[in-house]
Amino acid sequence: MILRQSLVAVLFVAALWQSAFAQSAQFDSWFDADDFTSIEREIERRLKGDADDRIGLIARARLGLAWQDASRLDAAVEAMQRCLLRNEADARCHLWLGRAFGRKALEAGTLGGLRHAGRVREHFERAAQLEPQAVDIRYDLHQFYILAPSLVGGGKSKARESLAQFVKLRPADALLLEAQLDLAEERLADAESKLLMFEGSGERGARGVWEDQLVGLGFRHLSAKPPRLDDARRVFEAAAARLPDRELFQRGLGRVAQEQGRYAEAAVHFERALAIKPQPGAHYRLAQVAEKLGDTARAITHYEKTLRFPRDVPAAVLRDASERLRVLQKV
Repeated sequence: MILRQSLVAVLFVAALWQSAFAQSAQFDSWFDADDFTSIEREIERRLKGDADDRIGLIARARLGLAWQDASRLDAAVEAMQRCLLRNEADARCHLWLGRAFGRKALEAGTLGGLRHAGRVREHFERAAQLEPQAVDIRYDLHQFYILAPSLVGGGKSKARESLAQFVKLRPADALLLEAQLDLAEERLADAESKLLMFEGSGERGARGVWEDQLVGLGFRHLSAKPPRLDDARRVFEAAAARLPDRELFQRGLGRVAQEQGRYAEAAVHFERALAIKPQPGAHYRLAQVAEKLGDTARAITHYEKTLRFPRDVPAAVLRDASERLRVLQKV
């Protein structure tokens, strides 16, 4: 998360700000590594010392959205509501509360989601008002405007109006939000041009938005009917060159090679993805290509790792991995 603090002359307050920023960076590192044990231990420690600790509460909200678990999601909502009781003008607490209500809206379906939509918009708009230059906040707000019907305050025209304001504040980073609208309106070539033109950012929020859009564009090509494999490969290769520490681009390159029947190359990319960050999707795909290569032992190993993964493995993947494992163990 990004902490905003006005300049003050009091060194003691500045020292507190530095300490808070370091703690936030530590949580970022743990979330990047899916180190949920360390995250939960530190949340417990911080909230035990102060039940209203801002960093601990935000981490609890982030944790709730990282898992597909209703009770954790409820805890995320409660944590952000508590955060705002102490400080209504905290943009990050509004952002994470909006995200939590957004997840509730998605899980409630079309009709059930409408009752959460107003709260999503309210908190995203308030966050953007408080931190008008934050790329990640604007991105979430614009995504709401793009996806939500006008009945609940959505509409692409609102995204364009907000973008026009943002261009004046951060013209270089506005490329990311322009690409967001291009993607929404199927101008994929324009979106790709803007995303690859973007010079990058040291700001975590902007980098996350950039990465998400490159991933979305690549997998949109991959999932098209029929798949646009050459387009997907071009996007994933460019993204992997610019962001070599992100496993999703290696996984995307593996998927392209797998679809094209280049199984040895696919295996290399899935291994690279796993070396960056173990994920069930890469284990599962590596097991599939190992089968194609006739490497039964390797396939069994990675189907087993898919099944042992602690969270968020799609039911269809679990069923298929179990069935393939049963068949291979009989060979």
